[in-house]
Amino acid sequence: MILIKDMKPYQAENDMELFEYHLLERQQTHLPMRIYVDDGGAYLRHDHPLWLYMCNGYQTDSPVIPVNIREAPCIPLEHYDLHVSESHLEKVYIFIKDNYDQITDIISYARTSLEAWLNDWNDRYSEFF
Repeated sequence: MILIKDMKPYQAENDMELFEYHLLERQQTHLPMRIYVDDGGAYLRHDHPLWLYMCNGYQTDSPVIPVNIREAPCIPLEHYDLHVSESHLEKVYIFIKDNYDQITDIISYARTSLEAWLNDWNDRYSEFF
């Protein structure tokens, strides 16, 4: 796995990348922070592994950090300060594992309705969170 040494230079160079991602609010995912899902193949244009961004904090304007979308999700950074609890990070990992096919379908344009996926997620996991 490729680890990014420092996210700040990457984000400065690719400052518009987040606009290529779809914001999923806390009430949609039942996660304690916002996440942003690549819904158009931004990872191909920006030459990095497939990831989503999660807010590294609980405020709506918290900075974001990437989380690899794979069977064993992880943060692909060599050094970072985590501003969410480990248990909340684990919930993001569970979200990725449980929705791996749907997330990759969205990216590959195979999924036509993000709302249907979110409704399904809410139906299955609303009591878990």
